[in-house]
Amino acid sequence: MVLMDSDVAIDLLRNHPPALSWLIAQKEIIGLPGFVVLELVSDCRNKVELQKVHRFLAMYPIIWGSDKAMMQAVVEFASLRLSHNVGVFDAVIAATAMENDCVLLTFNNKHFSAVPGLVIKEPYVR
Repeated sequence: MVLMDSDVAIDLLRNHPPALSWLIAQKEIIGLPGFVVLELVSDCRNKVELQKVHRFLAMYPIIWGSDKAMMQAVVEFASLRLSHNVGVFDAVIAATAMENDCVLLTFNNKHFSAVPGLVIKEPYVR
């Protein structure tokens, strides 16, 4: 399984052609970290957008980190916040991916590449 970050999910929700082509070619199970789900829902401006997000979410398993992973996120966040501007959700998403031994599919290399042990991959060319 690989985990999708919010930037990739947003490309799919917006029907970005490279994202859709990439998705069609996938053979691996793609999951969504629970905090990506929260990000997607928080970006909805109305009921129509929220319904679209709910339909999208129904296609993917949602993966949450354990208490241990969340404590690791706190440690990583504390050490990387000032030096690399890593966000709270980024730290939690990274910890969830690492705990589940998953590659994180993202274009947010600036923040995620700072997390030791996290494997990230850009899934397609934007």
